[in-house]
Amino acid sequence: MIPLVLIVHFLGVLGQEIPSPKNDGKIIGGIPTDVVVYPYQLSLEYFGLHTCGASLISPSWALTAAHCLESTFTPLLSVRAGATAKEKGGVVIGIRSKYIHKKYKSSTIDYDIGLLELSEEVDPDYAEVVPLPPKGATLNEGDLGTVTGWGSIREDGAMVSKLRVVEIPVISQVQCKRIMGKLITDRMFCAGYLEGGKDTCQGDSGGPFIVNGMQMGIVSWGFGCGKPKKPGVYTNVAVLRDYIESITGF
Repeated sequence: MIPLVLIVHFLGVLGQEIPSPKNDGKIIGGIPTDVVVYPYQLSLEYFGLHTCGASLISPSWALTAAHCLESTFTPLLSVRAGATAKEKGGVVIGIRSKYIHKKYKSSTIDYDIGLLELSEEVDPDYAEVVPLPPKGATLNEGDLGTVTGWGSIREDGAMVSKLRVVEIPVISQVQCKRIMGKLITDRMFCAGYLEGGKDTCQGDSGGPFIVNGMQMGIVSWGFGCGKPKKPGVYTNVAVLRDYIESITGF
């Protein structure tokens, strides 16, 4: 993700030119919450400023989106755990190593997954690990997902200062592809309401999509925020479990 900046490419698909996805996850139509309720939620900071969401998947590993990590210098990255307010409170931990999926492409935002090895373990007083789905786990149409983040509450608006949460349903893969087009791959799924109004936005990218207590998705991209018939698109964590295991060992 390039925070708060809209970049539009044009790709030829079936002879037509369509805009590439705007990777700007945000919480639209949600409500304020406290990190105590969602203790796995992390803020990914660059130069000490919030840029994306992330999640704690082990005491020393964090999961986020690949687009949040591209063009970043590892020593200037950090995660903030145990904070409800953006850029305040909790504990800040540096990054030992960052990993971006080798097949990730910014033009399509496919394989949009990144991992961060933390410089030290997160004290459980500040954050708790979120379970990951087993390999082969599936999502069903209508599954309700919980998304949290500090993203803006309106398209192209400023990010909020306090953590927010929204619940949105998974959309069938057939409908997801029909609505969003050929940019949708097997590493992605859609979630939201076709009438719009609830979504993720700028600043939420990289954050977790939780279903039944497990992180099934990562906030990835979308065409605007909360628009009718433009659901958010999420990286499918279960499909990429082998990649996570190859890097982290679990």
